Amino acid sequence: MSTSCVPASPTMSTPNLETTMKTFTFKAIEFTTARDALQHTEAAGGEAILLGGRHYVVSEDEAVRIARADIEFAYLCEHDAEDGTSRIVTIPVN
Repeated sequence: MSTSCVPASPTMSTPNLETTMKTFTFKAIEFTTARDALQHTEAAGGEAILLGGRHYVVSEDEAVRIARADIEFAYLCEHDAEDGTSRIVTIPVN
């Protein structure tokens, strides 16, 4: 699956604020939940990320490419607490 991301990058112009848009295409598998994305990475590898409010699994190389394009996203990670519970946390990038 190829997915396009269109982030807004505001630039100042006198006297109005203008927005520059760019298109970025990346290969990913989309999941309904963060937990589903993380389970997929455990079974098949890859990186679970949150981008634009959606949960994806991408290859490690694809995650690096997204970061180098200065697109904001977050890695999804499962954190195990001392009491035996776990929760999904995000690690922001850019």
